[in-house]
Amino acid sequence: MASHVASACMQIGLHLHPERGVDATFEEARLADQQGYDSMWLSDHLMGQTNPQSPDLPLDAFTQMAVLGAATRRIRLSWTVLNLAPHNPAVLAKMLSTLDRLTQGRVIAAVGSGWYYEELTAYNVPLIEDHDERSRYARELIELFRLVWSHPAPETVSYGGKYVQIRDLAFNPAPYQKPMPPIWMGGDSPATMSIVNDLADGWIPWSTFTGKHFKRARASGAWPSRMIAISRGTQIFVAETREAALQEARAAFEASRRARASRVEAPNHPVRDWPQTFDEFLDSEAVGDPDDCLERISEYASWGVTHLRVSFSTPRMQERTATLILPRLGEVAATA
Repeated sequence: MASHVASACMQIGLHLHPERGVDATFEEARLADQQGYDSMWLSDHLMGQTNPQSPDLPLDAFTQMAVLGAATRRIRLSWTVLNLAPHNPAVLAKMLSTLDRLTQGRVIAAVGSGWYYEELTAYNVPLIEDHDERSRYARELIELFRLVWSHPAPETVSYGGKYVQIRDLAFNPAPYQKPMPPIWMGGDSPATMSIVNDLADGWIPWSTFTGKHFKRARASGAWPSRMIAISRGTQIFVAETREAALQEARAAFEASRRARASRVEAPNHPVRDWPQTFDEFLDSEAVGDPDDCLERISEYASWGVTHLRVSFSTPRMQERTATLILPRLGEVAATA
């Protein structure tokens, strides 16, 4: 089951594709569970960022993950990242703890302070507009998670923060994982990194994407001395030959570039520098034959990355990675 401490071996999970349809997402998750992937991930938004008036998407990410958890047996469950704003803090702690119990310890509580003003306004969800104050709310909520999860009923606990309060709460159910599910924090701002340093078991960066970025983050004064998980989003294009992998990668890059050019981002969307050329794309993803891809994954490991969240362009690439890469991940640990 999931561990509170980062694994010494690189782990690979996958980011699911709800836009492919409900049946396709279920099949993607079931296959990943059978193929040996470590974790599966969903984005959490109330409205689509590129087509907010779609009648079908997005689904509620917590509900969808709970149902996918029931359809799988081993793979861990998480979000990139679970938006804290729409939830009562103590109730969210109960939801996560319940899901952890029902799935026998498979929850990673990956959270973020939220930013999408338009969706929260449309749903009449209060949003703290100042970024650092939103981070203070996230800090209080994580402190609450740690308090109630480590002191379940029949104990009673109280917490009095600026934004989060409970009084004489006999919290239940206790989570399956002991002492609690791992808490991973998403984001790169100084306020977020302070939370990572003080409270988190893992970090999910957004704009921190290159080796230089990771080195700078880990060298800062706001980096924890304890071992924590570090997750990086990436794509893997692996084939028996480098030439075949390059061909598939180029097709995916061109499709992604066309999609980005045609869509209008939400006004407050966090900025990230997407690769503008195919060479830049190759520098940021794992592409090639199995040895090429394992070399790139070893490079990620040398930055401190412990978990990859892979968005596979096709089910075929998901299957190919499971066959050609997952059995050899032990080589990455030895290199790192």
